[in-house]
Amino acid sequence: MKFTHPKLARKFLAPAGEQSYPYVCGRTIPRVRAKSSKKPQPRAASAECYIDWVLRDWPARYRNEREPFLKIPYQGKSFLLPEVALLDNSDRLQNPAQIKVNSDRSLFRLSHGVRKLTKEHAEQLKRELRKKGKYHNGRNLRMVEFKKLKKNGGKFAMRVQPLNYADYVATNLVLDAGASGEPTLRERLLKRWNCRLEGLKNSPLGNALGIDVLLFSADGWLVLQRRSRAVAVRPGEFSSSFSGNLTPADIRGAKTLGELNVMREGREEIGVGLNDIEKHSLHLLGIGREIIRGGQPGLFYCARTSLSRKAIRARARRAKDRREVGELALFYFGRDALESLQGDAEIGSFLKKIDKFIERFGADASISLLAALAFWIGQRCGAVREKSATGKQILRKRD
Repeated sequence: MKFTHPKLARKFLAPAGEQSYPYVCGRTIPRVRAKSSKKPQPRAASAECYIDWVLRDWPARYRNEREPFLKIPYQGKSFLLPEVALLDNSDRLQNPAQIKVNSDRSLFRLSHGVRKLTKEHAEQLKRELRKKGKYHNGRNLRMVEFKKLKKNGGKFAMRVQPLNYADYVATNLVLDAGASGEPTLRERLLKRWNCRLEGLKNSPLGNALGIDVLLFSADGWLVLQRRSRAVAVRPGEFSSSFSGNLTPADIRGAKTLGELNVMREGREEIGVGLNDIEKHSLHLLGIGREIIRGGQPGLFYCARTSLSRKAIRARARRAKDRREVGELALFYFGRDALESLQGDAEIGSFLKKIDKFIERFGADASISLLAALAFWIGQRCGAVREKSATGKQILRKRD
């Protein structure tokens, strides 16, 4: 067995007691990551570490989390991911056209206390990003609330509002920065909410709503991209086929999630738009919140295009935002990505391909990619997730 990251290989073969995925972010914003050393060191509470992208002890720190953690299978075991599922659509019972969307016109504003706490480090981070040409304070979309409607047959509704990217930077991206000896924003939130994520409605964070899409070619290849050095967050990592933060324009006038402009990032990053997607192949996988960035919410989709992998590569070379894509990578799933799995033998063969995928890309995969993969595996073979970060591992096939 061979991993691209030797430290990940050792940890994956000897997983932690919590059975958590040994996520290691090797290519993130310069000076964001704590300095490495031979012996484990406590996280630096200074501007040297705006956010702890490794957060090795996240299962213990978020031990009272109420939402189920996503799990990803590998070699017959299940590993917890630092992502909780607000909506797991493995059974495809939730049609995006039936998920209501309510848009607030009021712009999100940071509270005085949070602004005062993070101002110094947020400004320093923004200066560093500006120097590298990676900062633009545009409008993003913030998820304010996601809830189940009691009087509407188990349907869901979400509420969103506009957000300045600067306020996302000043919260979700500086969670672990602070003066020596003073509690960080993450530590304050964990203490306030008893070692769990605060509800979206009560959150003081920017919580920009992200989107990740797994795109499969007509000939059965999963398209990935290695993020270029030109992007602000997680440069150099493997990510989903296309991803990013949503903007108010993506959902302008929409009454349901089915009217969301899912393919905008696809058109801009790799040149694949809605007209290139096969009919009825665009599926909502789930909605999650990422632990590392303090519960930042994200939508996860999968889709199949009528284009071959060669045609996708050609489109990507001419895409508007091609500078954001360092390179395209492909992994062959073949019919396992295109046709329904029937019986234990086909499910077992599919899971072996997942093992190979993790061995090839796992060391450099973003959390969002791993979360999208976990949701997709759930749709393909019905993986069951647990609600405890310290519970026993389970991987069960759908009856």
